[in-house]
Amino acid sequence: MNHRQYLWGLLAFALLLRVSFGLSQSDLTNASDEVHWDRLGQAYVALGILHPDTGMYRPPLYSLFLAGIYHTFGYKPVLVRVAQAIMGTITCYLIYVLGCKMGRVLVGLIAAGLFAIYPLFIFFSGVLMAETLLIFLTTISFLCYIQFWEKNTFTMAMIFGGIVGLSALCKPVLLPWLPLVLIFWWQKSRLTPVQKASRVLTVVGALCLIILPWTARNHIVSGEFVPISTNLGINLLVGAHPEGRGVYDNHIDYLALYHTLADTSHGTAADRRVAGIVLGWIIAQPLHYLSLSIDKLLYFWCPWVPGEPPLYNAIAALFCTPLLILGLAGTFIQRHRPEGLALILLIICMSLLHMVFFAHTRFRLPVDAVLCAPAAWICVQWINRIRRRA
Repeated sequence: MNHRQYLWGLLAFALLLRVSFGLSQSDLTNASDEVHWDRLGQAYVALGILHPDTGMYRPPLYSLFLAGIYHTFGYKPVLVRVAQAIMGTITCYLIYVLGCKMGRVLVGLIAAGLFAIYPLFIFFSGVLMAETLLIFLTTISFLCYIQFWEKNTFTMAMIFGGIVGLSALCKPVLLPWLPLVLIFWWQKSRLTPVQKASRVLTVVGALCLIILPWTARNHIVSGEFVPISTNLGINLLVGAHPEGRGVYDNHIDYLALYHTLADTSHGTAADRRVAGIVLGWIIAQPLHYLSLSIDKLLYFWCPWVPGEPPLYNAIAALFCTPLLILGLAGTFIQRHRPEGLALILLIICMSLLHMVFFAHTRFRLPVDAVLCAPAAWICVQWINRIRRRA
């Protein structure tokens, strides 16, 4: 068998795993978030995106994805799961491409294999939550940055900025990463300062062109400037609650506390008021918040999902721990390459972001996906050493 046959076999296996798990799910019982995403998707279909009742609480892209399927085929969550299985399989191919860029074909095949069997990727392809779409867009963003680094063309700058813009409409977690990789690119690029500035403006312009239509929609709905969503206050509240641990605690009614603190039903005003109150807590007790932030960092990088059944966590730890160790080691070794440094910046940005707000193991999954490539690169180095000794 040649490498293309191996690749098609891996992709078919990845699709089979994801479709099989997705078809085993019959309701929306995995998390309250799943119910909320689903209801918002239905609301977009029933009321339209300009109706005030659809609100601005969440970034819109995943709910629009749900709405597109529901509008076309009717309310059939099973089709969402199948679509996400296909999306996860396409991401598996993208991880193969990234692995090939970091090494040779064998690196790409091993990277795709790691992604294909990773339990958390399989699980989230079968539930109605934004993670599969975010992983897909993060992987494309990473590949587009590498292409932009290699070609420096206006076309790649526009594509890179546009994809990051789409990822921001899914969840804006890549926005802090973008200026850092552009600064690194500026320092290393051989273009003239004017050429560099034109490329950076193209990236930023493409990003804004993607986000601005939703910003305009939010202005039509609320009359205020809301670039993407109004969930800053609730995210800060969860991560800095005086009785919490910096992670979502099911024993705390955050929404009830949010509405009490907000003292208004107006989404934008409520978000600003709650964010201001929580920032006041942080300023008043900085050491407590620092302690919570350290807990959030540990939670973010935990190889299992605290609170889940022991069997689930054993399976997660069995797969997550080697990937994290090998992936981080490979990233460090390749830190002088564009791929390695871009991944280090992604790791730092995602870690700090979730130290500021709140953490969950699933929030790390976009990083885990990209880590498959350097983990595979380490594996190939070991294989080559064993061959040389033999």
